[in-house]
Amino acid sequence: MYLKNRTIKQGIGRFLVFLTLAAALSGCVPYIVMNSMDHQHYSDYVIATQKLNTTREENHLQPEPIMTFRQWDGTDPTTP
Repeated sequence: MYLKNRTIKQGIGRFLVFLTLAAALSGCVPYIVMNSMDHQHYSDYVIATQKLNTTREENHLQPEPIMTFRQWDGTDPTTP
């Protein structure tokens, strides 16, 4: 009987650990996906700006500055 109760308690303990990890990870996954999407959009912005700057330089115009990621997403405290 002791062994059966011990096995049940171990099973419940493992299940609770699994639930805790699942709950923690479910909060992380959307953040990771959004962060990845932000970086993809930033990469698209950089490529588009580089193409624009190439065209501008061919026309003897000044290139547009390319913002850092933090400036682009609005989290740079030094950018107004």
